[in-house]
Amino acid sequence: MAELDIHTSADGSNIRIQPKVVDAGHHSRRLLRLTGLDTEENQARRLLNDLDTFRARTNQGHVDEAVVAHQWLTECFQPVVTAVPHDLRGKREAAQIFHEVLDYRWYASQREHREVPLLEATWGYIQEVLQALPDEAMEPTTQALMSNEHRQLANPFDPSQGFADDSA
Repeated sequence: MAELDIHTSADGSNIRIQPKVVDAGHHSRRLLRLTGLDTEENQARRLLNDLDTFRARTNQGHVDEAVVAHQWLTECFQPVVTAVPHDLRGKREAAQIFHEVLDYRWYASQREHREVPLLEATWGYIQEVLQALPDEAMEPTTQALMSNEHRQLANPFDPSQGFADDSA
């Protein structure tokens, strides 16, 4: 799979674009390594794009990617997932909900001619889209992820290690 590696100079006067090739499953593995989220390739690519956007918006290009990923997980991904009412959590897997909220947010921003905040888009998505969807058959680990909003990570800097109260 071909992709572009884009670097912009600090003053914005120079942009370097370099094509690069990645192997199948690259994005899924990278997202899993950074966040502990096990997703399909297209979902992973979209979530990583949002993570990269978060990193740029918060001016953390110099910060270790794993640290920024944890911050994105706790400040962006988890608030969206936990905003979904318990009775609607069987509608979609957590990563798919986040993916669809990003789509909803983009369309809402275009429609309203402003950047719609993530949680505002989440509430709109829940009201206008999610309530009408049929339930999906989800993996048990996904159901557990969506019900873990009050659990503490074993290592907050490495979400892939699971939760502190998980048995070894």
